[in-house]
Amino acid sequence: MTPLRKISPVLAAAFFAGAAWAGQPENVNQGEAQLVAPYCWDTWGFANPTTWGPRASYWEGLMGETFHHMHHYCWAMINIKRAQTRPEHERRGIYAEARRDLIYVINGSPPAFPLLPELFTRVGEVDLLLKNFGSADQALQRARALKPDYWQAYAPWIEALIKLNLKPAAKELAIEGLKYSPQASVLLDQFKRLGGKPSELKTLPASAAAAPASAPASAASAAAPAEAATSAASAAAQ
Repeated sequence: MTPLRKISPVLAAAFFAGAAWAGQPENVNQGEAQLVAPYCWDTWGFANPTTWGPRASYWEGLMGETFHHMHHYCWAMINIKRAQTRPEHERRGIYAEARRDLIYVINGSPPAFPLLPELFTRVGEVDLLLKNFGSADQALQRARALKPDYWQAYAPWIEALIKLNLKPAAKELAIEGLKYSPQASVLLDQFKRLGGKPSELKTLPASAAAAPASAPASAASAAAPAEAATSAASAAAQ
């Protein structure tokens, strides 16, 4: 690992200049600030265009060198939100740019990086917004394979299946998600909307049914409202 303190501002600026295509948002307001994880403010150039945040070394200690790339994730989250207020003809380009930022982080992450489930989930959500359903399915499947109890990787695809009138498949996936995260309120709501009955969940292993839902994969997930997990699918199917 290359400690952040050993990366000079000049070298860092040169390195990140190579990613000039990325969509760095300007003038992030207070409301937008609440949409991103706490570590975003310590990534390169997010709060200050020429340096790291004061707790950058702390986050690097948790994430390793992948933290050097996490500003792309933070940019993507802001730009996805901003796209919702833009004219429809502009949104696709913004979403595509956000997707590139997310893929950039994934490509720079080791296989065991703990935020990969969330990153693949965000890619899937953007693919739904772009109506790239095949790619969305693949990304969300990857997220679920990495972390089966990450309910956020189930909800968007369930919602998409509902909108596509593939309700039996949606219900099957909801049951699968509830096997690992039985207390996930979003999955429970989707299951009920699909006509699910409590008796169907009793067929799951008792240990799985009694286990509490696991913690979110990141602070960003914890800060986001639960309804956000289904918003991308709902918007995509409209």
